[in-house]
Amino acid sequence: MADLQQRQAQMMAYLLHGDNQIAEHVTSNERIDGNQRLEIYSNGYRLRLQETLAVDHDVLASYMGDEAFASLCERFIEASPSRHKSLRHFADTLPEFLAERYGEYPQLAELAAFERALMFSFDAEDKAPLPADFLQRLAPEEWPACELSWHPSLHIFASAYNTVPIWQSLKQEQVPPAPVEQKSLWAIWRNAERLTQFRSLQGSEHSLLRALANGENLSHACEHLLDFMPEEEIPGFLQSSLQGYIASGMLCAATKRNI
Repeated sequence: MADLQQRQAQMMAYLLHGDNQIAEHVTSNERIDGNQRLEIYSNGYRLRLQETLAVDHDVLASYMGDEAFASLCERFIEASPSRHKSLRHFADTLPEFLAERYGEYPQLAELAAFERALMFSFDAEDKAPLPADFLQRLAPEEWPACELSWHPSLHIFASAYNTVPIWQSLKQEQVPPAPVEQKSLWAIWRNAERLTQFRSLQGSEHSLLRALANGENLSHACEHLLDFMPEEEIPGFLQSSLQGYIASGMLCAATKRNI
């Protein structure tokens, strides 16, 4: 068993770092020698990683073009060898890599981050959303202390550029707009039909959702809304916003506490 584990470690060292200690344990024959066998494994391994990047980031690949994306794959694989048993997490650091190595094209890092956020939402834990009539069944005296939780699939994506319009154009096989600075916030989640959705958020909505994520009750969440609107407008905004989030499946649990 120890010998097997050592060979496995040597094989991974070869695949990840080019360490050739494993070569003495690979047999040759009249058709192919040991080094050629290793090259086949190495090429197949790198090709599998490239395929993973292309599948997980098909819009980024389309935006960059075949040659530039292939170069990105080579550079990323060299700098960030896979350290996970599942390839699903292989490119988790791709947005940071793009921000560092392709900083003159900041929309690339954002495109990668947006695609990964969509993936994470799709793969998130299953949890029953709040029923559509939850607010109607909530007694007036229960509102202030009520705490609501995000669905596990809900993510907030903050963009400094028009990244989402670029993504939408490419997904529809249209010419994307030129990148411009355009700050925006987006909610990304998976609905009851297991379809990933996203929509833009106003600052007031972001403040409300962040308060809920931090475990604040509705009374405290309303205090944050004073930065965005007069006090008399808050009850109507709160009810309509929460009803929309519940109908969309963005919230999944409620805790009713005494004040």
